[in-house]
Amino acid sequence: MKFQGVLFFPVTPFGTDGSLDEERLAQHIESGVAAGAGGVFVACGTGEFHALTPDEIEQATRVAVQTTAGRVPVLGAAGGPPPVARDQAARIERAGADGLLLLPPYLVTAPQRGLVRYVEEVTDAADLPVIFYQRGTARLIEATAAAIAALPQVVGTRPSTAARRSATTGARRSTPPGSSSRPG
Repeated sequence: MKFQGVLFFPVTPFGTDGSLDEERLAQHIESGVAAGAGGVFVACGTGEFHALTPDEIEQATRVAVQTTAGRVPVLGAAGGPPPVARDQAARIERAGADGLLLLPPYLVTAPQRGLVRYVEEVTDAADLPVIFYQRGTARLIEATAAAIAALPQVVGTRPSTAARRSATTGARRSTPPGSSSRPG
């Protein structure tokens, strides 16, 4: 998986009935890719991840995969309680995504070892490269970032704006030639 250019986090459009508007999502993604996006992160934080049903996360990911047609990598978001995140990861893989952006449980403070275990449990649910998103209360210390980065499927960490402002250190595992772990 290689990113070149600006990473695109599209907003997920909804119809007047509150359902996922697949046609508008496809148009939005196509516009972003046509403008030079180097990767699409669908149904993530900006993409209303928290407001989507499991089926809609899978549908949104499938729309992104079909729309990009291999031109750029597509990653979908999984997060929340471990059983939910595992289900989302499996759905994102089934939809054909190139990778997974793993969001930590929201507003839950976990011990550092708990964050590592969370990543281990969720990455076991799908055979996809994973970028761990440091946000909210999931601020990694250097040793935890290194432990997460050493997991076989983890290709990087993505600090939130708040995490970047803090002194938290992210670690990226080296990746094979021709690939990149630059999530943004």
